[in-house]
Amino acid sequence: MILERASEVLGKTLQKAFSLARYVDGYREKPFTTEAKAFIHKEIGLLDELNVNDNSDANEIIGYFKEINDFITEGTSLGERSKGAVRLIKEKVVKVAVEQDLLKMIEL
Repeated sequence: MILERASEVLGKTLQKAFSLARYVDGYREKPFTTEAKAFIHKEIGLLDELNVNDNSDANEIIGYFKEINDFITEGTSLGERSKGAVRLIKEKVVKVAVEQDLLKMIEL
């Protein structure tokens, strides 16, 4: 029961991470608007809250998002480095989802 719950929470975390990665990747307005910055910051906070089991894979993904958020907050354009981080996030989410049999929870 507890393991099932932990798996469900990780699945929700991965789903939110993939969704946020897709949002950042598809964001076309440069620089990021104040609303977009606030949304991204809020979503990263929610990811932190969802990661109640302190999952190391989720921590790694959240760390990538925090790095991207730093670039956005500084007004730095999202160059190749952050685009690479978004790609890493998506790959990591899918890898963990497959390993944990949670891929069905992620909207690819």
